[in-house]
Order: sequence, then C-alpha cells, then structure tokens
Amino acid sequence: MSISHKLKERFRLIVEAAVKNALLQHGIEPKPGTQKLRSDEEHNRFLAAQVIATINRDRTYPRLHDYAFRGFSQFNEDGIIQQLIREVECPNQSFVEIGTQDYRESNTRFLLENNYWSGVTIDADGAAEKWQRESGLTFMHNIRHISEFVSIENINSLLSTTFPEIDLLSIDIDGVDYHLLQAIEARPRILVMEFNPLFGPEKRVTVPYRQDFERQTHHCSMTCFGASLRALADSASSKGYALVETSDGPNAFFVRRDVMGRLPERSVEEVWRNWNFKETRDSSGKQVFLHSHVERLNAMADATVLDLDTGRESTVGLLYELAGR
Repeated sequence: MSISHKLKERFRLIVEAAVKNALLQHGIEPKPGTQKLRSDEEHNRFLAAQVIATINRDRTYPRLHDYAFRGFSQFNEDGIIQQLIREVECPNQSFVEIGTQDYRESNTRFLLENNYWSGVTIDADGAAEKWQRESGLTFMHNIRHISEFVSIENINSLLSTTFPEIDLLSIDIDGVDYHLLQAIEARPRILVMEFNPLFGPEKRVTVPYRQDFERQTHHCSMTCFGASLRALADSASSKGYALVETSDGPNAFFVRRDVMGRLPERSVEEVWRNWNFKETRDSSGKQVFLHSHVERLNAMADATVLDLDTGRESTVGLLYELAGR
C-alpha cells in the first residue's frame, strides 16, 4: 500500500470516527454506511454533510438559506431540504426527481442515503438507471428509475406510477419546467424547481412549450431555457404553494400552504439570486466567458421566449428592450 493511499485511508477513518462521535453526542445511533456507493471524495463529503445536518438540528437561523450545505446537491440544496423536512410533516417520506442525468449529483440523493426516503427518478437518459444499478444503490435503497422524456402530455400518467402521495417533487429539465408545473395534478408537499436567473426577478417569462424542447437546439447560447422565478412563483401560488427560499444556484423551494406551519412566505425580490456561472456559447459552440447580466442577455437576444403577461411569443432582445434589438 502506497504512502498516499495509507494517508487517505487514515483520513477516512478519522473522519468516520469524528462523525460517529458527533452523532452519538446528539443521541443518534449511526446507521450502516453504504461506502461502496461513493468515491472517497463523495464519502468524505457525505460524512461532513451528516455532521452539519446533525448540528443544524440544534440551531435556529432566521433564513432557510442559513441551513444550506452540500452533500450530493450542486448548490447547497441538501441543507435547505433537510431543514424543510423538519418543518414540514412528510408522512410518506417519498420523493420524485425529474431531470437527473446520472444521479450522482442531485437534489434527492442525500435524502435517500441519509434519511432513507423512498424515491423515483425520471429522465430520458438511461445514465441514472445504469449507475443506480451498477453502484448497488437500487439494492441498498428503495429507489427506481423511469426512463422517459417528460412532457405535459405524459407527466401526470408518469407521476401516477410513483407514489399515492409525493412528499417532495424536484424538477430540473433545463427546458419547459414552467409548463410541466402548470400541467401537474399531483400535490406534493414540497416543490423544488429550477429557474433561469438570466430572466431576472421582474418579468413573467418562459421558453415556449415544445414537446421535444432541447436547450442545445433552442438557441446556440444554451442559456435560453426554463422560466423566470416570478413565472414559477405565480404558477405555484395559483396551485396553493408559497415561495420560501432559493439556493445558491438556480433552485427555488415552494411549500404547500396548508402544511407550511411556521415557515414564512418570501417574495421574489427577497430570494432571487443572480447566477455567475459562465455557460454561454457563441454561434460556433465555443464557451465565452461573459461577466455582466446584460452581456449574457445580449448573447441570446434573438432567442424566442413567451411573455406570460401578454401570452405572446417574442425575442429576448425585444422583451428586455436591449439596445439595437
């Protein structure tokens, strides 16, 4: 065994011991691990997240965002979700996540492995099903995958095959997310929805509905997708949900009003966050590192969007009154 490998193993054992002691000090008996599911880096991150989740149980913060941390989520959603399930009664301990890629990095994996919830993932790409099976996740946890391209035409039939009642539903398909929310008949207690920060906090805007929508083909910039936070908040509100927080990335959290208890409802202005990720591509597909919000809007100025206030399609340039557009 090499010296570097010995040091990594020693570090892993030290971290595991620290986690076990921290859990025991809070009166929690550690559950059997699922180490084979994780790389060393993932396992250490999982253990650290467990410690923070345990400490957060004894803390009272003014904002949900103050509980944020990352276990397997991309932008610290795990910590917010952990606090939400402490505030919101979730008797079924069930989740559905739509849009997962290979599921290694997702909004619900920490719920599955740390809280032992039951889940269903839905994605047209078979990567999640393959990884869940080959890693042993489906053997050690109650999770299954549905390989389907989700549309407003099939969303309700797909959800009907998951759970009689869904406690948490996460939607992140980089596309017609708003239209799916409009179509959904199920009433999960908690909703996690991706929004597009580039559309800003004021306008009610989304990409038009196309059954086969793909952000890669909708516009070369690859940044014209999804909907504004205000569009999602208004749609969710009409269905009986309150906006309660956003993550460090483009995820918004909604809770059904009849189960939100003491959670305060937040305005779009309070929780909207800008996005500093440099995802924009030029017409040749090359990544361009644009820094300002206006620069990134200009890069997709000729992209088609739907203005929900007028009900008409427009372009980003016209809707946002960009110079020369």
